[in-house]
Amino acid sequence: MLKRVEIDLEEHLVELTVLSLVLLSISLLPYGGYRRLVAPHKPFQWSLGIVELVVLLLAIMLAHEALHATAMAAFGGKPKVGLCRLGPIPVMYVRDEGAGFTRNQYLVVALAPLLLSLALFLLAPFSGVYEAAVLIGYMCNLGGASGDIIFAASVCRMPRNAVVRDNGPVLVIEGEGVRELAHFELRKYLRIVLEWIALIVMVEICILTLAFAGLIAFGQCLTLELGPLKLFSFKYVGGVVRYEISPLDFLLAAVLLAPLPAYLEYRLREL
Repeated sequence: MLKRVEIDLEEHLVELTVLSLVLLSISLLPYGGYRRLVAPHKPFQWSLGIVELVVLLLAIMLAHEALHATAMAAFGGKPKVGLCRLGPIPVMYVRDEGAGFTRNQYLVVALAPLLLSLALFLLAPFSGVYEAAVLIGYMCNLGGASGDIIFAASVCRMPRNAVVRDNGPVLVIEGEGVRELAHFELRKYLRIVLEWIALIVMVEICILTLAFAGLIAFGQCLTLELGPLKLFSFKYVGGVVRYEISPLDFLLAAVLLAPLPAYLEYRLREL
């Protein structure tokens, strides 16, 4: 039996806002380790005014939507650009006027702009005076992908033969076996992800607290080493505490995030 499901971002503004803030908050976590690994001696430079910042945000928005449109066209879609408002915020979107996409094709369409964030992340340390601009572009593009991630997460729960039509802020899914995605279900997934992130933050706070306690107890410098690898170092110089991290810090973050899918499945059975 054919079934039709619509997912409207206007009905999920809470999830959209919280996920955007989470993505913005964690976007810089791996950058310090990556920068220390590839460009340890380059000073961070900021040369960005208000006008340049506005132009940058517009350019990132256009590039974000251009990647959606390119992916749509690659799968035979007919992309059209439009404007709408989600809550008080005006947003640009790309909708498809073609026959729709398969589930896996749409996942590529939805997540294509993340390639822009990856490229900006990798290039930022080598951008010289434009490093701040490239870094802000990476952060804003990642934060702006919250709607795409919500749509992709919703489509993942649908059968492979489902037909997905992207109407901009509204996603339509049709086909046999398509299931209704309840409003509370998206909040449930978001709640579980936030629980895991909060757990990681608590672990980091405990590590930092122990490190500061060790700094007070043992003097002006405290270094944590694992074999030949220095994970982090605290130094007290001229009344200022300096925290230096190893390039392995972002790998540690990846290790902490690795069990998230298993934790997600476990919590879904409980809720």
